[in-house]
Amino acid sequence: MVPEAGYRTCGTRLPSLKGTDAALRSHQVLPADRSRPACRGLALDIYGPGISSAREPFELNPLRLVSELERFAEWSVELETSLFPVGLLDHGRFLLGISEKSEIFLVEAWVDTFGIGDAGLENLILGVLPKTVAE
Repeated sequence: MVPEAGYRTCGTRLPSLKGTDAALRSHQVLPADRSRPACRGLALDIYGPGISSAREPFELNPLRLVSELERFAEWSVELETSLFPVGLLDHGRFLLGISEKSEIFLVEAWVDTFGIGDAGLENLILGVLPKTVAE
């Protein structure tokens, strides 16, 4: 459970949520707003102590990482798996990637893993220290 988490879509801040694990697993249909461009991401503004690491804000928006495609290609070769850009961690201090097996990675001058699928996303949200897989 992520207490006091807030999130934004399309640059709009939505209200803070208590008990977000249920909210994150459900989908809310919002009316179309033709005055704004289509949604291209989701940002979670989470802070504070986590399980084994600080909880840090992150944004899921692959379009923000177009300039980093070469770095992802290089790490794909090193890790022997396809690694795709998915977003930013801690306001762009780190990059987030996902593999063809849904493993969520922190990408920098090294690569860490948060885990696979829902467990990886949960670890990212709850502040679980990722494990280093390549340096």
